Amino acid sequence: MGKCPGMDPSHWTVSDIAEHPCACGTLLEFWKDDVKRVCSNCGKVNFNPNLGNVCLSWCARAVECLGNQDIEEWKQKTAAERATAAACNPAKAGK
Repeated sequence: MGKCPGMDPSHWTVSDIAEHPCACGTLLEFWKDDVKRVCSNCGKVNFNPNLGNVCLSWCARAVECLGNQDIEEWKQKTAAERATAAACNPAKAGK
């Protein structure tokens, strides 16, 4: 399978590339199709904070498109974070 237009770099703009800091302060560059990056300074795994805004977050063929299981790992992590947030603040769980 070829990549869909949403993941084809020839259709990307500068806004599809962003820098975000690791907890240690090192800036990490995330491209639109990057699910995670390992910090070269501290070794921490950092997930792309913009991933929820791209098709990889909802497309049923995302694993096939990326060619790896990183997106499934991200989905499990975000589901666990939502469950923890709901348990910590039940009043906001339905919002």
